Amino acid sequence: MTEQKKNTIITSGIAVLAVILSYCFRIVGRGSFYPMLFSYLRSFIYIGLFAAWGLSVRQRIVQKQVCRFMTVTAVLLIIWMVVRSAKYFIFWQQDAVRYLWYLFYLPMLFVPMLALLIAMSLGKPNKARSRWVA
Repeated sequence: MTEQKKNTIITSGIAVLAVILSYCFRIVGRGSFYPMLFSYLRSFIYIGLFAAWGLSVRQRIVQKQVCRFMTVTAVLLIIWMVVRSAKYFIFWQQDAVRYLWYLFYLPMLFVPMLALLIAMSLGKPNKARSRWVA
């Protein structure tokens, strides 16, 4: 087995174990045993997974425009999880929850747009610019 394949299997295994662990935290947190603690841990696991994915994208993607769009997508996913966690676990004031509700949808709107821009810029040379992207 090559070293690259071994690293891929280890990385994939860690990601799958993190998702399984966060699901276990969800099940345990539904009971009366420290529900807020397990909710925070679940959010931190997902934020860590999105950050690790963003860092791996920066290392693996060669095309500059696609790398930039995918990095922005990872940042938007992290912002989405932070806003979601703040909305449900930190703030209780009605005005703050309402503003977080509005802020919650901004990453959800921009991630599909970035996916479209990524799809449009795949396979093009680095110097080629789409007429949709400045």
